[in-house]
Amino acid sequence: MRERGLLIKLGAMVEGADYYRFLSWRRLLFEEFGHELSPETGMEISRLSPKVAARRLCRTLGRLYTPAREDMWMNRLTRYYADYLSDVEEGDVLPRVMRVSAFCREEQLRSCVIVPFGGRAPFPLDLHRFFSCVQTMRMGDDYYRQAIEREDLAPALLVRAADDGDLVLPAGVTRTLPAAAFDAQGQT
Repeated sequence: MRERGLLIKLGAMVEGADYYRFLSWRRLLFEEFGHELSPETGMEISRLSPKVAARRLCRTLGRLYTPAREDMWMNRLTRYYADYLSDVEEGDVLPRVMRVSAFCREEQLRSCVIVPFGGRAPFPLDLHRFFSCVQTMRMGDDYYRQAIEREDLAPALLVRAADDGDLVLPAGVTRTLPAAAFDAQGQT
């Protein structure tokens, strides 16, 4: 029987993760086309799913969007994002991680955190201490569905990150919460 669970991306626990996604896009576009991404456009793009953002950027820049370019971009974007996340200080993420972990214990939910693979250094916090499972995924992939299948979860709750604005909920998710709900006094 599938266990009830909570799904959360690492970016949903890092304050300012949308800025790290912006930096990742900016680096990618500069290396690829020599294009300097403005902070305004970059922050708007960082709140979209990576594949939607990639299509929009190609259209805006007048570049051809191909499956090969998408695959290459998602690999590089994931690596760059993981690099930026590895620079996060433990103290900047630990409070939210602890509140999410405590919530899962109280609600008797199996917790699964989704982290980008790659990066030049590991994330500064051992997430295995706080979560039932840690799944590495590539940006742009259907990581929620993949985590549900790999971990045999019946996902009762999904914690949304800033870039989940255009998210189609995976089958079985009965409730969502914004990550910021775990910052409120008294929590969810």
